[in-house]
Amino acid sequence: MAQKGVSIPPQAEEMKTRILNLIERTSADELVIIGDVKHNIFRIPHSEWRGVAKLLEDVSKKIDIQITLGNHDVNLDLLLSNDICIHSSKGFLIDDDIKIGFIHGHAWPKPDLLQANYLIMGHNHPVIEVRDELGGKWFEPAWLELQWNREKIASSFANYFGLREVLDPIEDLKRASVQIGNPKIIVMPAFNPLLGGVAVNRPEMNLLGPLLSSNVMEKSTAKVKLLDGTYLGSLENCSRLVRQEK
Repeated sequence: MAQKGVSIPPQAEEMKTRILNLIERTSADELVIIGDVKHNIFRIPHSEWRGVAKLLEDVSKKIDIQITLGNHDVNLDLLLSNDICIHSSKGFLIDDDIKIGFIHGHAWPKPDLLQANYLIMGHNHPVIEVRDELGGKWFEPAWLELQWNREKIASSFANYFGLREVLDPIEDLKRASVQIGNPKIIVMPAFNPLLGGVAVNRPEMNLLGPLLSSNVMEKSTAKVKLLDGTYLGSLENCSRLVRQEK
């Protein structure tokens, strides 16, 4: 946009207001951010020094914050106060009555996340593309619910883990103290409304990150919900919203 002369002002203040409103509405006592707090990868421009740092400082006065690093979060620690907890890009697990894993999604998770009941991730910014009969096109941010194939994820993770030529990857990983569960995987839409996304209902759609790009997900059972909770049904059903270009 900048190359076309369009200047978009920083969004940190607006996003801080949204976060604080959500905290008040939900009475939450903890905020988990699953990566890409920054936009620029290797540098920190003045707008982020000022806007992002102030956002996190103000929100941390209201609520505890945990962050798992995304691929854009190089040197993020320079913007954070000491009371904000940072986890590596391999994510972390909250192990209460229900085990919930959090990861950005650009890296393989820690082994203990594989046995979570729920795995919450970002990185892909899923949207649903809709086209009408007049050629109009628009995109709706959406939540994507997936499940993996245990045998396929075990085989892929065994290869990543350094186990070669295994006959039964689930059992071989178990002997290495890695348990493969069957979590409900929730891929979150972007919180910043100005960010683009992956149109997950396009036929040529390819998801990003080792978990989602390694052909381990059961796409036939994938489910889609809009931000307001509207259930659109299966991902296969949503593919009908895209009229094929002629």
